[in-house]
Amino acid sequence: MAINSSSVYGMGASAEIAVASELSSVDNIPEQQDSIYDTLSEYAPTHCFVGNELPVGKPYIDALYLMLINQFPLQLDPEVVRIACDLYFDRACEVRPEHGVMMRIDVQNPVGFFQHCYKDALKQYKATRNRRRTTNAAPT
Repeated sequence: MAINSSSVYGMGASAEIAVASELSSVDNIPEQQDSIYDTLSEYAPTHCFVGNELPVGKPYIDALYLMLINQFPLQLDPEVVRIACDLYFDRACEVRPEHGVMMRIDVQNPVGFFQHCYKDALKQYKATRNRRRTTNAAPT
C-alpha cells in the first residue's frame, strides 16, 4: 500500500490515526514473518505428514508459510503455529509402536488442512490467553 503525504491531506483525524497505525504495524512484519517461518521449519516436519506417512518438506513448508501470510496477515504468532502443528498431527496421524507414524486420514490438501488447524489454533490460543487474564485478574 503506497501512501504519500498528498493522500493523507484532507483525511479526518480517525483516518490519519488508522493510516499511522497501519504503517507502524507494517514495520514489524518482516521480523514477525521470519519467526513464523522458523517455527514452521521446526515443527511442521515432525508434526505434519502427507501421503505414505512422509513428513512435509521444504516445498510444503513454503506453501504453508505463504498461506499463513496471505490468509492470516494480522493473526500470525509462532505459538499459534506450534499449536496448529500439534492439531494437524493429532487429527491426521497416530503413533503405533510397531509401525511408527501412521495416517488416520488421507490428507489430500495439506495446506488446506493446515489452514483449518490454524483457525482452530487461533481459537484455542485466544481461549487460553483469556482464561489466564481472567485468572490473574480475579481478586484473592
